[in-house]
Amino acid sequence: MKTIFLRVIKDRYLSLIIFLAANFGFAWMYIGLFPYIQSQAEELQKLIETYPQGFLEVFGGNVQLSFSHVENYLAMEMFSFIWPILIISLVVGMGAFSVAGEIEKGTMETILAQPISRAKIFFAKYLAGFFNLFVFTTISVLSIILLILVYGINFQLAHFLAIWLVGILFSGAIFSLASFLSAVFSDRGKVIFFTVGLVVLMYAFNILSSLKKSVEDLKFLSFFHYFNPNLILGDGKIEWLTLVVFLGAIILFFLLGLIIFKRRDISVS
Repeated sequence: MKTIFLRVIKDRYLSLIIFLAANFGFAWMYIGLFPYIQSQAEELQKLIETYPQGFLEVFGGNVQLSFSHVENYLAMEMFSFIWPILIISLVVGMGAFSVAGEIEKGTMETILAQPISRAKIFFAKYLAGFFNLFVFTTISVLSIILLILVYGINFQLAHFLAIWLVGILFSGAIFSLASFLSAVFSDRGKVIFFTVGLVVLMYAFNILSSLKKSVEDLKFLSFFHYFNPNLILGDGKIEWLTLVVFLGAIILFFLLGLIIFKRRDISVS
């Protein structure tokens, strides 16, 4: 089990470094611009207030002082778009590789021939993937804090701890979904297609629910409704339903993936 865990870490460390480097580059750009943006906060706030309410709702509707405090600024500029794209791309790739990738490469039969149960194989691969997303989330948030300190910007540590915790749960839920689909399919491309498709659908549900009252309940089907950077990073608040939904999704998809992997015939594509 330890060997499988370490092998996955070794196979995926380069992609982890690349995504961390990309995150650092974007963070440096946004934080480097913040002192100037902050000096123009009043004018920018007036400009934002002229935007249609429907447009503002897409970004959570909470834009007050978005350019006066670094937490609100980063919630809008980075954690509402760039950071989710990076973490989703990372975890979908890891989830797709966990089972389907091994089957596609023809290495899964070799792994199954080892004196270790299927449950332990699945758990070792899942744990390695979760470890990688934990490392990415921790280092990405920590690097942002370090950059803020370098630029001498005031910040609320508790707010960043909140986005760190919810970020782990958010990415963990998507990783669990991808791992489940990886146990279902033998083609890594199908896993990526269906996982990304479901994530995009959830994103669309979240936007539509904010624009039309008649379909506002669709937001409860979207992970993006519960991952609300304006509330979490901007205000430092974590709603209990967010924790329940993400933890529930992580456990549910992990168990479904484990059950399917234990029962399926690997030789059948």
